[in-house]
Amino acid sequence: MWHILVVAVLAVSVASKTSGGGTVNPAAIMEDIREAPRFQVKILGDLLADSELPKKVAELSSGHSDEVLAQSNVVYDPLVLRVGRTWRMLCQMPRVNDTLSEDTVPEEEDVDPVVAVKRGEELLEPLKDRCLTYAGGWWTFEYCHNQYVRQFHALGPDKSGNTQEIEFRLGLHSKRMELYDDEKVRRIGRSRYLTQVWGGGTLCDMTREPRDVEIEYHCDPHGPERIAMVEEVEVCSYAMIINTPRLCADPMFYDTAASAVYDIKCQHVLADAEYAKVMADRAALRLQMDSAEPGGEAAAAADDDDDEVPLAQVLASSASAKKKEKKKEKDAQVVVSMNDPELGQLSKGSQEKLRKLMAIAYDAPRLRVHFAEATHEAESK
Repeated sequence: MWHILVVAVLAVSVASKTSGGGTVNPAAIMEDIREAPRFQVKILGDLLADSELPKKVAELSSGHSDEVLAQSNVVYDPLVLRVGRTWRMLCQMPRVNDTLSEDTVPEEEDVDPVVAVKRGEELLEPLKDRCLTYAGGWWTFEYCHNQYVRQFHALGPDKSGNTQEIEFRLGLHSKRMELYDDEKVRRIGRSRYLTQVWGGGTLCDMTREPRDVEIEYHCDPHGPERIAMVEEVEVCSYAMIINTPRLCADPMFYDTAASAVYDIKCQHVLADAEYAKVMADRAALRLQMDSAEPGGEAAAAADDDDDEVPLAQVLASSASAKKKEKKKEKDAQVVVSMNDPELGQLSKGSQEKLRKLMAIAYDAPRLRVHFAEATHEAESK
């Protein structure tokens, strides 16, 4: 299942970060939130030429590679993925499915649900007066702690300059539904999380009932508070998952093994000609960057070997250079005065030959040559 997830995550990572060191946390992908183990994708700065791909796959399959993809004592499997029509990736997939099988999940421990709920709410108390947002396509979702959950879409300013919005309240904290304490603390595998159901939202046109939302608070030690997922599970009934490191302060909500995140490391595979060009552009850009920094070559020598110029920066720099060159060619122009009697006798064909010769001399194939007509003042002289 998670092989399919990786393709989705890679699609996100390439679309948003084609740089050499981008990281995408798949907790932002809905299918992975309730899965264990968890993974994060890292796009490496090292590039790979297409002709070297079979050799690299063979090395990684045999386990004898000493490249940067080899990591810790986890067993990795190489996998070549195609992302869209443009990118190909060689990825190292950690073989950890068997390490978290059902046999390894411990028996349910005796936890007083009343104590767990009270402790969890105390840990979340610093979130008061804070709101979190989540862009879910056309709608933006907003969670304000112990206040409300809403979805809205900005329409732009009205005649008075005030921003207009379409808004639906999905639930109010003041209208939260009564749950038994043992329903407020739930468990997925090795991890526990808090849950609350807020009602009293905007009236639903289809059910003629107020909207409601079930909010799950999960321990996540790998980042700040964030809305990890929002889904309409039934008509006008929603589910929201909030990841927060605050719950991790209590072992009831934090299990080291369950919270481990395994790296999936990938590198771009380029056609040989494109690889050679990108590497040349990267070297030129790095030289340019080094010359602009204090210390010059000495500073470059002190850098780590892994400190490569990101692929996106190379491509952007190359595109910028091409754009400047095209603009230079487009703007290049020479004005030839026809006051010279010899030039004044040039035919149209001769003028084009002269333009081509001047274009070669100026190294500007698109050079424009304007032959200015002689003025009466010049003729009188």
